[in-house]
Amino acid sequence: MVKFLAVLLLVLACAATGMASEPRDPFAVRVLSTVDGDTVDVRVLDAPHGVLPRERVRLLGFDAPEIGEPFAAEATRLVRELVRMGDTYLELEEQLRDPYVRLLAHLWVDVDGTWLLVSEEVVRAGLGTTLFIPPNDRHWDRLRGALHEAQLVGAGMWGAHTEPLTLRCLEGDPVRYVTEVVTVRFQIDNIEEMSDAWVIHAAGSGMGFHVVLEPKAWDNLAPKLRDAAGTRIDVRGVLDWRRLSDGPFIRVAFADQVERVTEWPHGAFVHGPYTGAPEREAVTVSWTATSPLPARVNYSPWTEFEASGTLDASTHYTPEQGDDRHTAHVRLEGLQPDTRYAYRVTLHKDDVPQQSPLGSFHTAPD
Repeated sequence: MVKFLAVLLLVLACAATGMASEPRDPFAVRVLSTVDGDTVDVRVLDAPHGVLPRERVRLLGFDAPEIGEPFAAEATRLVRELVRMGDTYLELEEQLRDPYVRLLAHLWVDVDGTWLLVSEEVVRAGLGTTLFIPPNDRHWDRLRGALHEAQLVGAGMWGAHTEPLTLRCLEGDPVRYVTEVVTVRFQIDNIEEMSDAWVIHAAGSGMGFHVVLEPKAWDNLAPKLRDAAGTRIDVRGVLDWRRLSDGPFIRVAFADQVERVTEWPHGAFVHGPYTGAPEREAVTVSWTATSPLPARVNYSPWTEFEASGTLDASTHYTPEQGDDRHTAHVRLEGLQPDTRYAYRVTLHKDDVPQQSPLGSFHTAPD
C-alpha cells in the first residue's frame, strides 16, 4: 500500500510540472469499469464516427500483466485511481479496432488543465511494458522514455535484480536472467563499429556477452568510451538472447544505462588488459600497471581452453631498465587465422603474481 501511494504521488508530481502534452482530437468518455491494466469499459459522451456509445477499449502503446500474473492487480488499481483524478478522454489512431473488436485508443486524464497519458504513467511505474503494433505508433518516444525510467530505477516488475551481476554469475545461469532487467559489471575487451550501431565486447565472456549501443547513445558516450578498452563498466537493461551463436546482449538506447566503475579489484592493474585490432596471425595485448612490472601473457585457442582449462602458450614481458612507462604492449604472433583465443595476463609485483580476468579475442579471417 505504501509503494502504491508513492506511485500516485509521483504521478501527481508529474502532472504538477506539466510533463504531458495535449492529445490529438480527444473526445470525452466516462470510464465505467477497469477490466485490467490495459483495458477499460467506457461510455462515450460525444461519439465520433465509427465509435459506439459504449465501448470496451484496449489502451494503446503498452501491455500490462494479465489477471493472475505478478503486478496485474497493481496495474489495474493504478489505472482505476488515475481515471478518478479528473475528466477522461480518448485519442484515436489510424486503426480503430483489434481482432476482438475492441476499440483501440489512448486514454487521457485532464487533471486541472494538465493532461496525463495513462499508458505513460503505468509504464513509468514499472507495471507494464511498451507495445506498438503498426500503424498505431503515436507517443512512441514518450512511452519508451517512461520505460527507460522504470528500468533504470528498478520500478515494479523491473526491480528483481538491482545489484550488479558479474559475468560469471550471469553466464552460470543465463536462462534465469533473459528478458529481465539486470545490471552487468564487466571489463571491456574491445568496441566494434557496425553499420547501424556500436558493439562493446566483454572480456572473458564464455558466451559472447556484448552490449549494443544505438547511435544516439554512442554519441553521448563516445568521449568516455572511445579509448576505454580494459575499463570496467556497469550496463543496465533488458538481457536479450535471440540467436545462440550470437550470445546474450543488452541494447543501450540511453547514455545513463552505462556507468564506468572506477575501482579495480587487482591492485597492480590500473587499466586493461585489452587487445588491439587483431591481424590474421598476430595481436597486441596491452595494459597499464601501477609501476613497470614483469609479466606473462598466457593464451590458447578458445576450444582448447574449454577442453583443458589451461592456457598452454605464453609470452614473457620484461620492462626495460630505467623504463618509467607503466603501459605495456606485448605482441602475440604465430596465431591461427579466424580463431577465437582466450588469454590472461599475470603481473609479478613484490614476488606475488596478480592475474587479470580471462579475456578473449578473435583473429582476422584469411
